[in-house]
Amino acid sequence: MPTMVELIAQSAHPFQLSAFKDHIRLEGTDDDPAAQRSLDAAVTQVERWTGYVTRQTTVQQTEGYYAPPFRAAYGPVTAGTTTVTRYDPEENVSDDVSDSFWVSKCTGGTWLLPIPGKAIESFKRQFTWQYTAAPLVDFGDLQMAIFGFAALMFENREMASEMELHRVPIAYRTIIENYRRGEL
Repeated sequence: MPTMVELIAQSAHPFQLSAFKDHIRLEGTDDDPAAQRSLDAAVTQVERWTGYVTRQTTVQQTEGYYAPPFRAAYGPVTAGTTTVTRYDPEENVSDDVSDSFWVSKCTGGTWLLPIPGKAIESFKRQFTWQYTAAPLVDFGDLQMAIFGFAALMFENREMASEMELHRVPIAYRTIIENYRRGEL
């Protein structure tokens, strides 16, 4: 079973429609619903691409039949919010093994690591890791990428288009790549 990630709860993102409308020079309110949908979709996409959240998010991540360590799909992980449950499908038994793990931020993201010296049976076991991912403090260039993607979505929101669509501009791709997989 591959890793399964479910967002249990998520607060509203911090990006204001008024700031986005200013960015794309959109006046009036007729297109506000479409602009808001584009902004919301861009935020979600950038969060998925980078693994960084822009809002507080509770994540439940299930690792099937892999031995720890496990990499957090979203981050940064808030200290003290981690619970780990081990499930034995053959015996249909679950137990809390949170005290056998610790969270470490290192190169390549945030990891759930077993505590050295603690024996943790992982053969044919499933682990469910629930944690809270906190938003980044300073969005800076990431906000520009979100607004850029939202603008592309807003301008190209029709299902059929006579215009030719191109790759995402290098400026936005560069910003996203800097954040991808928690490597920043």
